[in-house]
Amino acid sequence: MDDTAPEIVDRLQALESEVRQLRRVQECTATLISSLDLSETLDTILRTALDVAGARQGSVLLYEPDRTRLRIVNAVGLREETIRATRIPDGEGISGRVAKTGQALLVEDIDADPRFPARRARANRSRSFASLPLAYRGRVLGVMNLSHPPEHAPFRAAFLPLLGSLAHQAAVAIAHAEMHRSLVEKERYEQQLDLARAIHESFIPPVLHVTGGGFEFAGRSESARSVGGDFYDVTELHSGGTAFFLGDVSGKGVPAALYMARLLSDLQHAIGVDPSPAAVLASLNESLFKRGRRGMFVTMIYGVTGAGQDGRVRLASAGHPPPLVRRADGTASPLLDLPPASPLGILTPVSIEAAEVELLPGEVLLLYSDGATEAANPAGREFTAERLAEALEQAGRSADAAVGFLFRRLGEFRDGGEAKDDITFLALRAH
Repeated sequence: MDDTAPEIVDRLQALESEVRQLRRVQECTATLISSLDLSETLDTILRTALDVAGARQGSVLLYEPDRTRLRIVNAVGLREETIRATRIPDGEGISGRVAKTGQALLVEDIDADPRFPARRARANRSRSFASLPLAYRGRVLGVMNLSHPPEHAPFRAAFLPLLGSLAHQAAVAIAHAEMHRSLVEKERYEQQLDLARAIHESFIPPVLHVTGGGFEFAGRSESARSVGGDFYDVTELHSGGTAFFLGDVSGKGVPAALYMARLLSDLQHAIGVDPSPAAVLASLNESLFKRGRRGMFVTMIYGVTGAGQDGRVRLASAGHPPPLVRRADGTASPLLDLPPASPLGILTPVSIEAAEVELLPGEVLLLYSDGATEAANPAGREFTAERLAEALEQAGRSADAAVGFLFRRLGEFRDGGEAKDDITFLALRAH
C-alpha cells in the first residue's frame, strides 16, 4: 500500500497538470475565436503553446504569397536580426520539411537522435524540440516551432496530441483572420472603385447627343468594373465651330480617375488659349510632362470643326488608334493619313501635326478607345479594328444610331463576358 501511494500522488499531479494544460488551450481557443487581428492571433497562439509545453523559445512561420518560402511572423526568445533574416525554402530544413509533408516532428533528446548531427554541434542547441504544421482544410499555412523546454522535462511523444490540437486551432484562427483581412481589403477596393467611378462620371457624360455647325455628334462611354481612364466630350468654341476629343489615360482606379480630372482641366485651358489641334496637344503634353507620374500617360485624338458648314474637320493624334471614316458609298476604313505622335506626358518636346479630312453630307467619322477593339469573346478572340469597320458599315445612318448599334454588336460579340476595359465611342456625321 505504501509503495503505491507515491504513484497515486504522481498520477494525480500529472492529471492536474493535464487539466491545467487543457484549460489553457481552451482559454486560448476562446480568445482566438473572438480575435480577427492576425498579429494578435499569432502572439496568443505562440505564447499559449510555450506555456503549455513549458518551452522558452518558439516561432510561427507562414508561407510567403508565392508559397516558395517560409518566414518568421512571430517569435519568442529569438533575436530580431534572426527573425528578419530567416527565409526557409519549402521542403528544406526541419520547418520546410514539416510544412512540405504536413507531418509533425518531435525530438525528445537530440543527443540520442541520429537524424540531426548538425544540430547537436550547435552551441545554443535545444536538447528537445517540436515542429508542428499549421494546416487548415488540408492546406498547410505554416509551421509552429517550440524548443528549449526545462532540462528535467523534455518534450514527450505524449505531448503531440495536445500540441497538435493547439496547432489545428491556430491554423483555423489564422485562416479566419486571413479571410477577414481579405474581406476588409475587398471592401476597401470596392470603396475605391466607387470613388473612381464617381470621379469619372462627374467629368465624363455617359451619353452625348448634340447638333450644331453642320454636324451631329453622338457619344457614349461604358466603364469596365475596374474603371479605366477613357474620356471624351464636345465643346463649342468662342470663335465658332466645335472642339471634340476622345482619349484614354493609362492605368485604372482612383489614380487614373484623378489624373484624368486634372488632365481635363488642363485641356479646357489649352482650348481657351489656342483651340487648334496641334497647339492643344502640344500644350497638354507640356503640362502633363512637368507634372508627370511614373507610368502614367495619355493617348488622345482631338479635332475641331470650322465655323462654316463645309464638312471640314482638322484632327491631331497622340498615340491613339486611328479613327474610322464611313464614306457616302457605305464603306468604312481607318483614317491612315493622320500623322502619328507619341502619347502625351512621356517626352518633351513632341512633334504633333494636324491633318484635315472633308466629310460629305451623311459621312461619319468615328473615334473610339482601344477597349472596343480589344473586347474579347468567350473564346478569347478580340473584336479588332477590322470587325469595328464592318460593324460601322452596317450601322444606322445617324451618328446616334451608329453608336448604339456598335455597342449592341460588341455586347453580342462578348456573349455575356465582362468588359475588361472602358469602351467609348464618339461619332460625328456631316449634315
